[in-house]
Amino acid sequence: MIVIADTCLCEYTSHGHCGYLEVGDLTGRVLNDPTLELLKKTAVSQVKAGADIIAPSGMMDGFVQAIRTGLDEAGYQDTPILSYAAKYASAYYGPFRDAAESVRNLAIAVLTKWTQVMLVKP
Repeated sequence: MIVIADTCLCEYTSHGHCGYLEVGDLTGRVLNDPTLELLKKTAVSQVKAGADIIAPSGMMDGFVQAIRTGLDEAGYQDTPILSYAAKYASAYYGPFRDAAESVRNLAIAVLTKWTQVMLVKP
């Protein structure tokens, strides 16, 4: 069996966004850099817990590069990353975005050289 861990924070936040918001800021502006640090720790924790593949589903700028760096630094250079962040561009996820009251991202995630596999969900 291969264990693929979804790496995101939206399911743990009351606002439905993928990361930290400034305390008291109700505009929905996510703090990118502090969020990336937490996501790096999350990915490493998932691998330590037995995940074979890390699958980032959030759309934070620099997300894949950050977790690749975190995994490498922790000695998990051979752990693959499967990005499926592009799913958020589909109409299928519209109800999720609406329920979470999140603002739709302005662009589809750009695949980077740090992604080894990509899953496209219709």
